[in-house]
Amino acid sequence: MLDSQSYDFAQLVLKYYSPKVTKQTKEKQVVVEEIPIENTEKMDGKTKYSIDYNKFQQYLENPNKPEIKTKEEQEMDDLIKSNPYLSQMACTHDRRKEREIYDKSTDEKLENADYFKKEGNKKFQEGNYEQASYFYQKALLHFDYTFPDTPEEEKKFQQLQEQCNNNMAQCKFMQQKYEDALNYCYQVLKQNPNNQKAIFRKAKIYLAQREFEKCEETLSLLQPADPDVQVLKGQLK
Repeated sequence: MLDSQSYDFAQLVLKYYSPKVTKQTKEKQVVVEEIPIENTEKMDGKTKYSIDYNKFQQYLENPNKPEIKTKEEQEMDDLIKSNPYLSQMACTHDRRKEREIYDKSTDEKLENADYFKKEGNKKFQEGNYEQASYFYQKALLHFDYTFPDTPEEEKKFQQLQEQCNNNMAQCKFMQQKYEDALNYCYQVLKQNPNNQKAIFRKAKIYLAQREFEKCEETLSLLQPADPDVQVLKGQLK
């Protein structure tokens, strides 16, 4: 089942990026209805359900264009900005880079992911969270095209993916992008529900959002004697 935000996004795409139905188009549709079914799939290359993906892609790639936006564009812009996954949808249709990753061996993919993770760590230590996020995202991309064959590869895959998602969560937290940070924590916990770093980061995020009950509930999943947990609990008082 779609969540409300995904549903709203789909409705906006259909509403604002489908071809506009004019009186002339309606007249054409009436004519088309008289043609046998096998010839009614397309009308001028499009059906009434077609989406102008080029137009939508141009919008995604230029969400901050300087000219005045229409009400529809502003509504779409606000929705995309509120969702980290939708904001990452803009891309070219050149899949050569993905193909290059896919064609590599599992060892090469994991080595590359580890390299990008370490580069992200360097940028994070420098306080450059934007660049750190970029490298962690590059690392995470490799996991979409990696299919471990052995227990050793599977173990390394899981470990690296957890680390990259955890590090990404911390980057987003430092940038005060709390919803993004929560999403990455969820990715970690989906793999490993007992990951202490991800649980602790969730608690920190809830505290920053002033969601005190959620923070306290999350802290209860951690070791109470942990000094960091005690500090965070102290901030709840």
